[in-house]
Amino acid sequence: MNSLAKASFEHPDDIAAAQATAPERLTYSVAEAAVLLGVSRPTIYRLIARRVLIPIPGLRHKRLPKKQVRRLAEGGSGVDLF
Repeated sequence: MNSLAKASFEHPDDIAAAQATAPERLTYSVAEAAVLLGVSRPTIYRLIARRVLIPIPGLRHKRLPKKQVRRLAEGGSGVDLF
């Protein structure tokens, strides 16, 4: 469970401070990558099949490294193994 859900805050600024200290995301889901790249989810799966994007192995749901998605968004090849 999220630690923010357990905590009790007395002032709205406390919530903003707690959210600001959240760790940086290192991966994106297929849906999040599709939104960032401006394409559909099936297109992301096609890019995975073509090995343009390589998901992190061993996970139940496909998670794409942030570096790969950002590089592809900037016009690069996308492939960067972790």
